[in-house]
Amino acid sequence: MKLNYQWKGPDDFRCWGPYIIFGNDASREIRITWQSKFMTMHKWIKYGETEECEFKIEEDTPPRYLHSFILTDLKPDTVYYFRISRPENHIKNKVDIYNAGILIPEFIEKDGKPIYSFRTAPSYSETSNNRSISFDFCITSDIHCQDMNVADSIKRMEEYSGDIRFLTVTGDITAHGGQESAWNSFFYQLHPYIHSNKTNNIALMNIPGNHDSDHRETYAHFIHAFNNPYEDIRKGGYYYVIYGNAVFIMLDSCNAGQARGPQGLVSDDQMEWLEKTLARFAKKNYWIFICLHHEIYSTGYKNGMIKLYEMIYLDLFNEYQVDAVFYGHDHQFEVYWQSREEDWGGTHYILVGNGGNGLSNMKEMKTRDPPANYIWKEKTYIFERDGILEGNPNGARNDEVIRNAFQYGIIEETGWLYVSIDGDECEMKMIGSRNGNVFYHDKFKRTGTGKRCHKPILIKKDVD
Repeated sequence: MKLNYQWKGPDDFRCWGPYIIFGNDASREIRITWQSKFMTMHKWIKYGETEECEFKIEEDTPPRYLHSFILTDLKPDTVYYFRISRPENHIKNKVDIYNAGILIPEFIEKDGKPIYSFRTAPSYSETSNNRSISFDFCITSDIHCQDMNVADSIKRMEEYSGDIRFLTVTGDITAHGGQESAWNSFFYQLHPYIHSNKTNNIALMNIPGNHDSDHRETYAHFIHAFNNPYEDIRKGGYYYVIYGNAVFIMLDSCNAGQARGPQGLVSDDQMEWLEKTLARFAKKNYWIFICLHHEIYSTGYKNGMIKLYEMIYLDLFNEYQVDAVFYGHDHQFEVYWQSREEDWGGTHYILVGNGGNGLSNMKEMKTRDPPANYIWKEKTYIFERDGILEGNPNGARNDEVIRNAFQYGIIEETGWLYVSIDGDECEMKMIGSRNGNVFYHDKFKRTGTGKRCHKPILIKKDVD
């Protein structure tokens, strides 16, 4: 009896990856994960600096569909090639393997087995004077993957963002983390960007959102899918990654699927870990980027700038001179520059929740009862033009933040934030997924190295 290699469509797609995830030190450790339609009891990976893949790791396992390897002691800033033991990758006869009617060429063995690649991060020392490290990445949130709702955005991200090293999603990758079809759809839509014909497959760096981990069971599914270097999975999906001259501190504001108190506040254990991690890396020549799912500052329709979040995070992030904080949950794009009059330069707080499904329409919020915290007049919001917005005077709003920190906002436009690091300078562009329009563009220095308050290079006032 022959194996049936077919699947019906995105919801049935179980041939995930292989996808790349970083260890704590992305210059030395890479984690590679894949899933097969078929359960196996043995796995192997071959890898090396040439397509010969001279090193091999293999081991017997209990019967399972999903497999992962952790590769360590790698060379910094180096391209590696690898092959994997997935049954779909080892078909010697030209058979028809259809993905919703589309043939995936690399699943047909040609001159050896399908080959993939990754690139390690450049090496950097906190005591180094080397300012030449540069890399690009994209960050977004709330793509709420289901059916084929983000395929076009991913395609345009690759088209308009150039040679990015990784994609960060600050939660809500899926519409429902408990539905296998949602995960299948995500990896189906991601597949064209991790296939064997591409040099240096895009790596993933992500954290859970409430749609991914609103229960312990859905949180377990997230942890199962993404083998990140978690500090303690019993307490939450939080971890850090050193990539070049940047440290990404990834928080789990859902607290392992059991939010304690209002969603968005990390647990005491996680807060203690956060403070220790900041003390270890901050003010030591690294960019400090913090990612979490729930919004800290937002004019949005969910939590919308409740002062409790500011009380918990602001003083801590100011103390350690954090460069930028990225988050989602509300489904629009907004930029705040908090504490920007401080001599160290202040912190950017950036809402990147316009990644995919269910965009906010704040103009229509006036019809809701109770009304929204803020009601936008147009598709963009610029404080100098629009002033303090109307809304619910009894709602959770912090107008002082609007007056002192708000830079730009846009609704009704899906997209992503393109980030380019070049030594001690950061460039950011919010790129729309419809036609690649740039809606926000700015450059700024790392905190403590000349970061100064200024107006953005570009803000697009009108949306086509």
